[in-house]
Amino acid sequence: QAALRGAPVRLIAVTGWKKFSFVTPKTSTANSLEFLATALRNEGVPLAVAPQGSPALAVLDTMKGRGGPSFNVAAMPPQQLMLEMLRGSRHYALLPEPLVSSLLAKRPDLRIMAGLEEEFSRRYGGPARLPFAGVAVNAHLVETRPGLVRELVTTMQRNAAQLAGEPEVALVALPEKVRKILGDEVIRASLSRDIVLVIPATEVKEEIGGFLRMVLPKTDPAKLDALLQGSFLFGE
Repeated sequence: QAALRGAPVRLIAVTGWKKFSFVTPKTSTANSLEFLATALRNEGVPLAVAPQGSPALAVLDTMKGRGGPSFNVAAMPPQQLMLEMLRGSRHYALLPEPLVSSLLAKRPDLRIMAGLEEEFSRRYGGPARLPFAGVAVNAHLVETRPGLVRELVTTMQRNAAQLAGEPEVALVALPEKVRKILGDEVIRASLSRDIVLVIPATEVKEEIGGFLRMVLPKTDPAKLDALLQGSFLFGE
């Protein structure tokens, strides 16, 4: 969005791929998103989604537009939704990690019914992931020190590959404050779902383009195409 407004931003790598899970009670008989959507409508219960500006909302809208499941949603702040889920006043949600793992640790009567990324991939093809987050730098740095930026991407890739294969190393690498707030068991569970993967931006141009068209549906497609074909993605 900043780049579309003319900000000197360059995306150098995608780092966040699998974030969101549908959480339901273990007693729920829903075994598909269509079944879940119908059951919630019949009960007059919305699917709670956090955070309020979650990109998952755009993914749900895209699935609906392509003939997929249609949910009535209640977009909520994460803290409020977590509190209501823990109190038991809500039982159905679409949440990101590490909120999912934190919630399951405190409410063992809940389960992950499905992953958003896997469901999207199963219906429409492509890898079971979506480029939710990445690392960007100022264009001035790219222009003046491109070698440094390439070295940064290479280092992130190398370290991510090590962390993905050694979850305990990833655990130790986190700030102590994070470990204290979440707890090591929750972090381990979260790392098993939220994959550690770094891919240079130019290598996943098509995936980035498809994602941006979902989350920025009102943006002129020609402007998005020009952005992606220009210097926004660093690496070429």
